[in-house]
Amino acid sequence: MEMIELDFFGEDAQFDHVGLVVKSISAICPDQKSIEDPIQKVFVLFTKLNGLEIELIEPLGEESPVADSLRKGMKLLHICYAVPKMEDALIRCKAHGFHLLSRPVPATAFDMCKIAWIFHKHFGLFELREIEK
Repeated sequence: MEMIELDFFGEDAQFDHVGLVVKSISAICPDQKSIEDPIQKVFVLFTKLNGLEIELIEPLGEESPVADSLRKGMKLLHICYAVPKMEDALIRCKAHGFHLLSRPVPATAFDMCKIAWIFHKHFGLFELREIEK
């Protein structure tokens, strides 16, 4: 099978994790403490499933942006890429048809490093996480 390579976020971008919305993190991982992120209005917990890093995301109330996804039964929420330069990645992905949903903001789960939400009509919701290189 032939594989083509798509580069939406820059050559230094790396796959980071998959975000899954869940009703209750404690029901899945009862011995673990989740992180409350009041900026994103969620609780999160990072775990690995056979080597794949997964962010479990629980709504922090009905006003949480992920509460509607949960009500609709949509579990797979986003794919996250780590990028060394957020603004460069945003310029690059816009040229490939992505739309910025929210300007970069600090994220509690990532020690206040910036994240941004982007959307593509064919690929769905992505999170970009700025990392230091």
